Amino acid sequence: MNNFLKKPQLTACHECDALQIIPVIQMGWKVNCVNCGHLIMRLPRHGLQSPLAFYLTVLLLLIFANAFPFLSLNIEGRIQQITLFESVLILQQYHMGMLAIVVGFTLIIAPFLEALLVIFIVLSIYFHWHFSWLKKSLKWVGKIQFWSMLDVFLLAVLVSFVKLTDIAEVVVGTALLCFVALVFVYVYSLRSIDFGWLWSHLRQWESNNQ
Repeated sequence: MNNFLKKPQLTACHECDALQIIPVIQMGWKVNCVNCGHLIMRLPRHGLQSPLAFYLTVLLLLIFANAFPFLSLNIEGRIQQITLFESVLILQQYHMGMLAIVVGFTLIIAPFLEALLVIFIVLSIYFHWHFSWLKKSLKWVGKIQFWSMLDVFLLAVLVSFVKLTDIAEVVVGTALLCFVALVFVYVYSLRSIDFGWLWSHLRQWESNNQ
């Protein structure tokens, strides 16, 4: 796979809608709008390998964060463990079904879907798999990202952790450590990929197939 933009492309700035031509650029370069200076495209320095590695790590950490105990509470000798999925079920048991749906989607379903879709898109571009649903997959990634609130949940966990230490002995579980690592890796995964660059690849494929 060529690690640069193959030919100039006409595009519009996402900030001011000014039309301009993106020249042929190489990996590690970025393009700013000639009108407002807004970042239009940034080619990753290490190509598709970097976002693929980050999102595979995100997927693995998501699995570990849901497979192991998140927290363990020791209240007067009674030890109770809880996982992320069990926390959603507890909300349902306390008749907070809508909140359980929101937490389950933003904490588990949305991050899983985003990681799987990005991995699928990156592998498709890397191996030149021309699937008709690639554009729809890329659109769905943009929609799902608004619902991935891992950092918000981590902040809520830290606040709850401080309050729980007053009434019980709190033991940090393996899943919580994986979740903390997940939040940081997820942030770097977003910085490692430029979706404008992915869209440019799809447009090139369409023009070549016409």
